[in-house]
Amino acid sequence: ILNVGVLLSVPPVIFLGLFALSQNAEVIKADNRDLRLAISEDIANVIELTVEDAQTGVVGIGEALSDGQLPGAQRMAIARLLVTSSKVIDHAIIYAPDGSFIDAIEPKTNANKPGNEPLAEEIRKAAVKDGVAYKTIAVDDGQRLQIAIPIRVDDEVTGFVGSFVPLTAVQERIEFAAQRLPESTDPIWVTTTDGTLVAHLTPGRIGEKLEHPLLAEAELARERGVAQSGEVGPENARMLASVKPLRTLPWMVGVQVPVAEAYASYSEMRQAVIGTLIGLIVIAILLSFFLARAITRPVARLVEFTKALAARNFEAKTGVKSRDEFGVLSDALEGAARDLDSSEKQIKQEIEIRSDLKRFLPDHLVDGIV
Repeated sequence: ILNVGVLLSVPPVIFLGLFALSQNAEVIKADNRDLRLAISEDIANVIELTVEDAQTGVVGIGEALSDGQLPGAQRMAIARLLVTSSKVIDHAIIYAPDGSFIDAIEPKTNANKPGNEPLAEEIRKAAVKDGVAYKTIAVDDGQRLQIAIPIRVDDEVTGFVGSFVPLTAVQERIEFAAQRLPESTDPIWVTTTDGTLVAHLTPGRIGEKLEHPLLAEAELARERGVAQSGEVGPENARMLASVKPLRTLPWMVGVQVPVAEAYASYSEMRQAVIGTLIGLIVIAILLSFFLARAITRPVARLVEFTKALAARNFEAKTGVKSRDEFGVLSDALEGAARDLDSSEKQIKQEIEIRSDLKRFLPDHLVDGIV
């Protein structure tokens, strides 16, 4: 019965263990997703703030250059002051309406900015249409974001002003955030919607094309304005990835970690829980075995003792010396055996006396004596 009870108790224990594992897996999965989204959101915010500050600076320079109430020298002085005071832009370039280079405002030392090339037609058209245009340009120090705005006087475009904004702050943020993630290939990256790397933990890869399954959903993600998450990659190198679209640029911020690393704590806990369950089951079976022996052994001895009593062996012993209920029962049975032995000896003695007296006395006198 005890063994059956132990076996019946095993399934609930296993069920509870598996339920705890599933709950732990869900928590780890949610925490990992939250971490990836938090990192992608942080990097996206850095990019958005960089773009916003750069755009504000370039717009301010354009407004200063188009202010007809100020003399030309003063307008250039204000524009130079705006470049000098900006934390994001380190130069500004003035273009003619046809995009040809006019002048550069570069009070900060910068050997890596693009040269004096004309402003591309696609940039000019986008700037006139939307008020601002963006394009990523590869230079020696990595990718830069080209920003251009039209200079308008009486609603007429009289030129353009632009700047090639360094993405140093973005690169630094990626390197900092990568310290919170396990080592892997492409842990954090920023790409355009066509997969061109704009920022990467390995700067040498900037400008390469990144092939990633979630980038196929980039346009959908941008339309919805929400991050996409999923498990991607081959079976032997599965990755948990999240891709977040930016609001101001057609860029995507991606964060991914190996599944094995993400679920390392879950695997350790699963092994611990399974080991604990096996240990508990083994202990329960061993305990039931010893408890069963502790019960069946004295019962067997008491049964043998009663058989001995039935055979009128009143000198038999139970052999049970425990201090539990079996011990009490054993003492009572042995006491009863002693009483039966004493009574039987007394009866035998009386029979012998009656037999001796009947040889000399009538039965009615013997009955009165014994």
